[in-house]
Amino acid sequence: MPGHRVHQVLGVSAAGTVALARSDGLPDVGTVIYCLSALVGGSVGAALPDTLEPAAHSHHRDVFHSGGAGTSVLVGAVKAGGSMGADLRAQAARLRARRLELPAGHPERVGLAFSEYAIYALLGFTVGFAVGYATHVLADMGTPRGVPLLARKVA
Repeated sequence: MPGHRVHQVLGVSAAGTVALARSDGLPDVGTVIYCLSALVGGSVGAALPDTLEPAAHSHHRDVFHSGGAGTSVLVGAVKAGGSMGADLRAQAARLRARRLELPAGHPERVGLAFSEYAIYALLGFTVGFAVGYATHVLADMGTPRGVPLLARKVA
């Protein structure tokens, strides 16, 4: 059974790889923030199934370790990254353009930069979280106990 360290390494590595592949078109600082946030999201996502269903015994896997949960998280992230992600990237680009039009030292530049960078962080965390969660479920699928499709205990 993969332990915490294995889940973390898989989640963070995969999240960083996916984020780097999806960071095209972002300015350099946006790429850094996006990828760093994805690493954090990957760590959180990889830990969440065992946080919600602690590994007290080998039969601990239930709803949050299921194929359905992993798929739901990925589908939600893909949908969020689709049109909403494109809208947020466009909003970040508008904020950046507006910030760069202002003279150096203008007081509005700080707020515009913060808003732009927050968008990159949100997008990166979302991607990383989904990838981290999915890697946890996928890693547990390869164990002798596997994971349930939807839940271990069906009423």
